[in-house]
Amino acid sequence: MDSGEALSTDNWKHLRSHVSRLYRVVLAQTDFIATTPVAACGRFSKFFKPDIIFMDEASHARELTTLIPLAYFTPKAWIFTGDVKQTQPFVKDAKDREKHSGLRFNPFAAQLKLSTMARADRVNAVNSKLLVNKRAFGNLHRLPSAMFYESQMRSGYDDASRYPEGVAYLAIHLQSLNGNRHIDENRIIVNMENSNEEKCRDSYWNPLHHQWVLAQATCLLQDDGFRGLRDREMGGTIMIATPYSTAVKHYHAAVKSWPESWQRRTQVLTVDKAQGNEADVVFLDMVRTTTAGFMDDPKRLNVAITRARQAEIILMRRTMAYVPGRRFSRSNYLSQLWDDTLLHGRIVTI
Repeated sequence: MDSGEALSTDNWKHLRSHVSRLYRVVLAQTDFIATTPVAACGRFSKFFKPDIIFMDEASHARELTTLIPLAYFTPKAWIFTGDVKQTQPFVKDAKDREKHSGLRFNPFAAQLKLSTMARADRVNAVNSKLLVNKRAFGNLHRLPSAMFYESQMRSGYDDASRYPEGVAYLAIHLQSLNGNRHIDENRIIVNMENSNEEKCRDSYWNPLHHQWVLAQATCLLQDDGFRGLRDREMGGTIMIATPYSTAVKHYHAAVKSWPESWQRRTQVLTVDKAQGNEADVVFLDMVRTTTAGFMDDPKRLNVAITRARQAEIILMRRTMAYVPGRRFSRSNYLSQLWDDTLLHGRIVTI
């Protein structure tokens, strides 16, 4: 095969037989397997008999997917973990602009987006909740806890431990951006009044936001005082998150021109792909200037404001706190984000 020679039909049969035999032997001898639910069905279940099954990210799985470990195995316990406040199953549904590609309206989309774990949560059948935040320092846990967890999510650190040296350094950095006003948590909103969104096909980006974020990110990356929280010997990491793919493409193109050492410390992600990722400092570019767009979704916004370990900088216009065309009508969640930051004096207007 290495020489490019094609195997005969008989040889292929022998090879598949040996692979199948090896597969069965390995399954019979192993005591731990990490796999996807789909790969765990079929013949797999005949050779591997687990005592405990962990279904991680269960809130992201469709109900039919969740049924696989229930239907194919009989362990002593199934343990489902996930956060129904952040994720839900992805279901492709045809919107008006997508009909030209052959997609049709899916009348069951809303039902398919409800995971088994979310259904259990709706009837208070979830046994326990993981409500201790070990990621966020600088009081970054407080706002998402108040907005999405009925103020039940608490920090895993006492007051004295929430501002270690690196976090305190970034607090001073944020205060310098905030006109040297004191800040009570490491989160600020930057309101760039002259910025404007630009549409590219069905997506958006904001050139002024783009330039400002890149300038601030490069400033931090060359600052020796910006250190990693887990390893003080390493430079801190940065995430640039934004809801729109066009904005991501522009950020990716810019970051590729940076030195390799900076690129290794920087992630550029859409908000939907940011779930499960984290960084020392997160720049959240909301992009839009005339409407809240689809960031007024509680799950998406929850993901967006829970990625930072040490500091979070949100680029957001005041108009995102309102519903366009409706006088004095507020957006559901972005208005809470804006009002809370305004109340605590952490909005920087440029």
